[in-house]
Amino acid sequence: ASQPAPAGPGTSNWVDRWAPRSFEDLIGNASVIRKLTEWLRDWEDVVLKGKQKKAPFKPGGGMPENINARAALISGPPGIGKTTTCRLVAQLHGGYEVLEYNASDARGQKIIQEMALG
Repeated sequence: ASQPAPAGPGTSNWVDRWAPRSFEDLIGNASVIRKLTEWLRDWEDVVLKGKQKKAPFKPGGGMPENINARAALISGPPGIGKTTTCRLVAQLHGGYEVLEYNASDARGQKIIQEMALG
């Protein structure tokens, strides 16, 4: 388990101080975390370089995973760790900076681009 972040001006909130800082700190949803991590690992190759991954064979049939998707949709009830999981995957596995927007604030491409540029 994570140790709390050092006390200071940026960590006065209990939730932030004890937030998970590694994949080992996350409890449950291991298959979803693995799937999101694999998708992000291949994102640059698929989206920016135009490579296509071949969907692996699924015993018993069924729809293959959308492994060549440009975006991931994460959904579920409040409090199950969606944001925390996405932040950890992006920061620890991808080395990406996370930009988070509230859906009520970002309702179009132009607005999202303006928000991303600052």
